[in-house]
Amino acid sequence: MKIVLLGLEFANPNLGCQALAYSFIEIIEEVAKRNNIECEYMSVVFYQFDPIKLYDSNSRITSKKINYKSLKFWSSLKKDFKKSDLIVDFTGGDSFSDIYGNKRFRLATLVKYYAVRSKTPLLLGPQTYGPFKSKLNQKFAGYIIKKAKWVFARDLASEKLAKEISGRDVDVSVDVAFSLPYKKAELKKTDKIRVGINVSGFLWEGGYANINNPIKVEYRKYCHQLIEYLNAHDKYQIYLIPHVGTTSTEGIENDLAACLRLKEEYPDTIVVKDIKTPMDAKGIISAMDIFIGARMHATIAAISTGVATIPFSYSRKFEGLFSFLNYPYVVSGTTDTTEKAINTTVKWIENIGEVKLSAEKSQEIIQTKKKEFLNTVSIILNEICK
Repeated sequence: MKIVLLGLEFANPNLGCQALAYSFIEIIEEVAKRNNIECEYMSVVFYQFDPIKLYDSNSRITSKKINYKSLKFWSSLKKDFKKSDLIVDFTGGDSFSDIYGNKRFRLATLVKYYAVRSKTPLLLGPQTYGPFKSKLNQKFAGYIIKKAKWVFARDLASEKLAKEISGRDVDVSVDVAFSLPYKKAELKKTDKIRVGINVSGFLWEGGYANINNPIKVEYRKYCHQLIEYLNAHDKYQIYLIPHVGTTSTEGIENDLAACLRLKEEYPDTIVVKDIKTPMDAKGIISAMDIFIGARMHATIAAISTGVATIPFSYSRKFEGLFSFLNYPYVVSGTTDTTEKAINTTVKWIENIGEVKLSAEKSQEIIQTKKKEFLNTVSIILNEICK
C-alpha cells in the first residue's frame, strides 16, 4: 500500500512535529502488521531526510521536499497523489488555521486541494481546526474538510468548528503523540523534587510579530520569577528542557538558546542538551516529578507518562486538548496577568500530589481514544485493500 504523508515532519528541529510523525507511523505500522499489510510511505516535507527503514518492518519512508515556487514540484506531487492508495494529512497538528499568516495557510491548503482532486482518499488526522481570521480562508478550509474521506479533530472546539464550516460530522480523538514510544531516562539519584521547565524560544522572542496576537503574560518575567521561587526552596532541582532546536542554538524559535540564557543567570539549573529525537525528549520528561511547558507536545509527553503537568497556553489548542482530558491545570498566557500566571503555577507546584492524581486520571480517556483511533485506522486500511 502506498501512503502519502502531509504535514508530518521527521527531521524538523521542532520535536513536536517529529512526535506527530513518529507517533502516527507507530500507529499505522501496528495496524498494518495486524492485518498483514505492507506499506510504503512518502512524506512531503520542508526538511528532507534520507530514506528511513522502519525497525522490525519491511516498510520504509522516503521524502519529497516542498518547493512551492517550482512547477515541477506541483506536477510531480499530483502524480504521486494519483499513484497512491491513501493520503494522510496532519498540517503539523495546529496549522489548519491562519494564525500563522494567510500565505502559510493557503499554500498548505492548496496541497490538500490537489489531494482531494486526485480522487485518492484523504484522511485528515487528529488536529486543531481554526481559528480563522479570514472568511475566505474559513471557506477554503470548509471545502477541504467536506471533501476529505475521513476527518478527525483532537479536541471538541475543533470538532465544533470543523462541523460548522463543512456541514459534516467529524470524529474526535486524542493527539496521536500520546502514542509516542519512549524509555524513561535514568537520572542521577536525588532527594529533591525534579522540576522540568520547557522554555519556549518562540514565546521568549515574542512570538510571530504582526501575525499572532501577543500573549498577555510577560513570558520572560514569568520564567525568571518561577525559577527564583524554586531556587528559594532547597527541595527542588530545576531541569531546563528544550523541545525545539535541541542540538544547536540557531533559529529565532530556538528553545535551547533561551535555556542557556537562563542558565547564565541561574547556574544551579540543569540544561538538558543534545536531545536527538522526540522519543529521547519524552524519556527525559517522564523522569520529572512535575513539568511546566509552553510547547504543547512537550506537555503531551509529560501527561501521557503520568507526570504532574502544568501547560502554559499561548493558543486555544492547549485548552481544547486538555479540557477534553478533563484536566484543569492549564495556565493561560492569553488571558492571565503575569502575576496571576506565576501565582497559579506556584500554587499547583505546591499541590503536586493533586496535579499528579489528575494527570493519572486522564489516562483512561487517553487509552480509550487511542484504542478507538487504532480500530478506525484498521477499518480504513482494510477498506482500501478490498
